[in-house]
Order: sequence, then structure tokens, then C-alpha cells
Amino acid sequence: MSCGPPAVADEAQNDRIRELTGRYLEMSRGRGVPYVEVFRALELHPVWRKQVLEGDGAHPRSEGYRALYELVAPTWDRWLGVSPRGGEELA
Repeated sequence: MSCGPPAVADEAQNDRIRELTGRYLEMSRGRGVPYVEVFRALELHPVWRKQVLEGDGAHPRSEGYRALYELVAPTWDRWLGVSPRGGEELA
């Protein structure tokens, strides 16, 4: 499984990340690897944006990381073959 890079507080860097996100998607698809694109959702996510801006420009606090987790967890669970609640294997 592959996860793309998240948005940061620097718009020039976000422009580069936006382009890189497309490349990650193409590469993952070409290799048959599940890919989670988080950039667009986090770029607009109010908690992520606020916490990244208040911090070092790239890393949020726990609530921001919770938003990232909520984007990644469903694909991660499917990839591992477990239920979204984390217990039983999927048939």
C-alpha cells in the first residue's frame, strides 16, 4: 500500500506536492499497489490546515493526524484483509 504526501503550509511546496501526488498514483496503479491520495482532502481540511499553520508548517497536532488516519485506515484495512473495526478477516 502507498500513501501520498499531505498538504503543508507553503503554497509553492503544495504545488510541487500536487504534481508529485499524480506521479505516485500512476506509479502505484502501474504496479498494482493500493494508493491513498490524501493531499486534496487535507489541503481543504480545516483542522489539518489550522494545526499545520500553527505548528512548523508541515506537522499538525493529534487532531490533524486523526484526520490523516481517517483517510488512510479504510484502504489499509482492506489491504490487510481485516474489518474496519479491526477484528475479523474479510472473506
